Amino acid sequence: MEEMGEINWQQEIRHMLEEFVKNKSKERLLSKAKGLRRDMRSCKSAAGLIREDRDARARIQ
Repeated sequence: MEEMGEINWQQEIRHMLEEFVKNKSKERLLSKAKGLRRDMRSCKSAAGLIREDRDARARIQ
């Protein structure tokens, strides 16, 4: 490191740490989004929800 005195090591390390934190944050958000998407797949289809709503309104009338 001493041989490369022209390099601002503090700045380089800070930059590397910031990139690391950004990447970890992106990974966490992506994992969370994948989980939400997986949960959404188990929901009923739009057609099923519409049919359920119509049937419920027909029973009320």
